[in-house]
Amino acid sequence: LINLGKIVLVSPVPENAHEQKKIIFDPIPRVDGIEPSHDPLLELRAAIYLLSGRRRRQAPET
Repeated sequence: LINLGKIVLVSPVPENAHEQKKIIFDPIPRVDGIEPSHDPLLELRAAIYLLSGRRRRQAPET
C-alpha cells in the first residue's frame, strides 16, 4: 500500500438533492489502464443506468 493522504468528511452538504440527481452508477470502469470484464451485459447495464439518471434529473424535486 502507498499512503496518498486522507479524505475527511466533516459534515453533510446542505441542500444537495439537486446534486445527488446528477450521480449515476457506471458498471464500466472508464479509467485508462482498467479494462472491463467480458460480461456481455455491461454495455446494456451502463445504458440503462444512464437512462435512469436522465429520468431522475428530469423529475420534479420534492
